[in-house]
Amino acid sequence: MHTDDLMTNSSSERKKLQRRIAVWTCVAVILVLAGLGSATWYAYWYLWPSYRAAFPPDSEEMARFGSFLQGAAGSVFALASVLFIYVAFLGQRVQILLQQDELEMTNDDVAEQRLRLDQQVYLSRKQLFESSFFHLLAAHSRILEGITIPIGGGKEEVGRDCFTRWYGQFRKDVFPKAQLEDPGSDSEVIERAFDRFYAFWRTDLGHYFRSLYNLTKFVKSADLPNPKFYTNLVRAQMSDQEVLILFYNCLTTRGAKFRPLVEEYALLKHLEPSDLCRPEHAEMYGKSAFGLQ
Repeated sequence: MHTDDLMTNSSSERKKLQRRIAVWTCVAVILVLAGLGSATWYAYWYLWPSYRAAFPPDSEEMARFGSFLQGAAGSVFALASVLFIYVAFLGQRVQILLQQDELEMTNDDVAEQRLRLDQQVYLSRKQLFESSFFHLLAAHSRILEGITIPIGGGKEEVGRDCFTRWYGQFRKDVFPKAQLEDPGSDSEVIERAFDRFYAFWRTDLGHYFRSLYNLTKFVKSADLPNPKFYTNLVRAQMSDQEVLILFYNCLTTRGAKFRPLVEEYALLKHLEPSDLCRPEHAEMYGKSAFGLQ
């Protein structure tokens, strides 16, 4: 039962008990007054005349008065005492209910404080994660910007332009040659072609993919309510050619560990199948990799 309902029921029960206390207290007081009144009446009518006549009542008369007090008046006082004990019991019950209400309120306060503490811990964890995440994202961007490849004439491609040239080389030269040399299943041709391509550009591509993999894995390990918000930021930083090379990298043995993360966080969402070496290669991934599930 909800705490508010418990406190409502407790308040209702307290009111009933307080009404009983008021009623039985009145009855007990009336009985006490009745007993005192009867004792006064007896003394006035049977004892006072003797005192007024200067003849104090004898021992027999006092014994009758004592018997009256023990009998009629005593019974009334005894019944009043029982009622006062009952009223005291009801009062204890009211105190217990008040203590229960205070305990419930204390529990609510503790629960609220725990909730606030959990929220503070969550916010602290989130702030720490975001600080580390954006630091890693900036570091990954610097790695990308630091990639350069010579193109002749003293010129060079820098950063994302390298991926444009790399993917053009892979699609137009490396993959077709691997297919002609030893036609086989698409997965075998991709493995062979990308291994050859990767071996030539290992230094830059290795650094890039390790950084991207660890950045994505860091998001997953943080166990946040909405990790895709952060992986979407990672994906938004990637050019089309980066996504295409990531696509083929994760179809090889080398990129097998990265592939589940690519599918989980839809890192290929904006990839166009027509840009692949063969459009049907897209079927080698689950639909979740393209954000379709």
